[in-house]
Amino acid sequence: MYLTEYCICASGECCVLSRLKRGELLIPSAERYTYDISLLDKNNVETGEIRERVSHQQLLRSKSLWARNVIRVFLKNSCAADHERLTVKKELVEKLGLDHMCWDEVFGGPVAEFPRTPLMHRGPSKGSLRPPPLHLNGQTMDDFDAQYEADFVNITEKEKKRKRTKKTDLENKSIEEKKEEKRRKKESIKNEKKKRAIAQQQEELEGLFEQARKLSIDDLSRWEQDERLLTGAEIVELKQLIRQTKEKIREEKRLAKQREKEALLEWKKPRDDVACDDLQPLPEYAPLRLPIWMSDDDFGDHLFIFQFFQSFAELLPIREVHGTSNIKFAEIVSAIRSPSPDTDDMFAQLMHILLKAKTERADEEDGDEGDF
Repeated sequence: MYLTEYCICASGECCVLSRLKRGELLIPSAERYTYDISLLDKNNVETGEIRERVSHQQLLRSKSLWARNVIRVFLKNSCAADHERLTVKKELVEKLGLDHMCWDEVFGGPVAEFPRTPLMHRGPSKGSLRPPPLHLNGQTMDDFDAQYEADFVNITEKEKKRKRTKKTDLENKSIEEKKEEKRRKKESIKNEKKKRAIAQQQEELEGLFEQARKLSIDDLSRWEQDERLLTGAEIVELKQLIRQTKEKIREEKRLAKQREKEALLEWKKPRDDVACDDLQPLPEYAPLRLPIWMSDDDFGDHLFIFQFFQSFAELLPIREVHGTSNIKFAEIVSAIRSPSPDTDDMFAQLMHILLKAKTERADEEDGDEGDF
């Protein structure tokens, strides 16, 4: 017996979709399905944009997304195997509420009709006679054997299930350990690549850092570091800061030169002597009190002689005669105001210095007679 599935086409005609035997799955071919796709952004958040009536030929996925080994591990972790039957684990049923879900909440389209295997009654034929059952402690031997066999089967099944669970746990643990080791290795390789990339970037930017240090740019640690890679915007910001600092320095130099030029032009302008900058009031100093025995004129004469010896100290043989490279003002006063100049040693030294200098200058001007 066959089941025929129909549909009404756009032209209004009745078309046959499929013709199935009783017991076969009522699932149309993939070409009969279209999908509504909800788009996600980079952070896996829905954008609200929906693409409608997308065929299965326009949908692609990575081969490793639902590979056979991935599905096998998924079924092994979420289901318990009982011969050829897979039963979802109780904790997953309770956690996800699978016992309260319906077909149409997960799958689209009509509910699939799965084939059913008819029950086969096995036993003696209707015409044969059964032997009378034996009794033991109020139970027949058949019931006792069935109970014993059921208990043995339960114990065997529990032992097999325990071994399978233990083996599954060990496999899962081994898989998790391998995944963790692989993750740590990838993380280590990733960190090493990141460090090399940071070091290479810092080496490439060393020229900019040197310019920034010469320009005395503050807070250079924002760019000169070894913790992260600089973005393109940050590098552009550093270049702009260096360029702005250079322009600022050039502008300051230009303004300084302009001020100097203006000051020089102002200074060169003709003006009255009364308006000169050097015609300022003399500073007020504390009066110099001279001793009673020295008049102002005498002080001026003594100071004039002292200034002479100070000005021509390099040309006078002061160290050869006096023993020191300079003559004090008190020694000048003592030599001039001595009551007996012929016996005063300081007066004789001053005269000796002057006469010796005069003789040396005369010899230099006349020359040596032995040279002729």
